[in-house]
Amino acid sequence: MHVKCVALVNDTVGALLSRAYTAGGCVLGSIFGTGTNGAYVEQVANITKLGNSPAAARGGTMVVNTEWGAFNNSVSHLLYLYPHYH
Repeated sequence: MHVKCVALVNDTVGALLSRAYTAGGCVLGSIFGTGTNGAYVEQVANITKLGNSPAAARGGTMVVNTEWGAFNNSVSHLLYLYPHYH
């Protein structure tokens, strides 16, 4: 197998790609450990942040890493998830 590495990925994206490789397809990857995170497959046309970039011009699909694990570090919301902060 010939592979060209174009990006380094984190554990969540790696989980999604690993499953897609072994099962022939996958649309969602998630990690539940000391923290949580999710990644999903999206049509490039729906990713407006890319603007007029070369990636947007190529189209196709892209893995989006949500990085929700760093959301709200001040713990001002969703306190029920962190009972030790009450």
